[in-house]
Amino acid sequence: MAKPQPYRKGARRFFMGKIEVSCLFDSDYINTAQFLIERAEREIFLSTFRLQIFNRLKSSKFLGLYSALIHALKRGVDVRVLTQFSAIPGKCPRSNTTSMRMLRDKGARVRFLSGGRIAHAKILCIDETYLISGSHNWSASSLCQNFEFSVLARDPAQVAGARAHFLAAWDAAVDFAG
Repeated sequence: MAKPQPYRKGARRFFMGKIEVSCLFDSDYINTAQFLIERAEREIFLSTFRLQIFNRLKSSKFLGLYSALIHALKRGVDVRVLTQFSAIPGKCPRSNTTSMRMLRDKGARVRFLSGGRIAHAKILCIDETYLISGSHNWSASSLCQNFEFSVLARDPAQVAGARAHFLAAWDAAVDFAG
């Protein structure tokens, strides 16, 4: 798998100790995440508080992420999505239900945390090789308007740690049946 290159002019790479990370500012996340999802071979684990496919804003900029996930499913990639859900009004973004249903119907495994736990961690872990983590939700405002920041890391220990954290939460989560 080719190592992704920064998409933003002036995007910075830096080291945190011995770990090299790339900064993903604002909409840089879209290009980088889509690039990696399109090349995924085995697994894509996504955790986010908010999932949004449709809204009144122009969302075509980030719909490529969902398209890439659906194509990954067609290639046989194990796609797991962990997000926020509650039947109680106001306890989770309304857009999550529509998005969760669509992804589940396309073949993704979709779960949510139980017992009132909030799925606030934003993790995208691909093929046990790449980790993107930061502030980006999968919504129009987060991906196209807000002041956001995430990092891309390839350090095996960091990726393994995030993957293990995701899987522990996954094992304690509830399948989405809505």
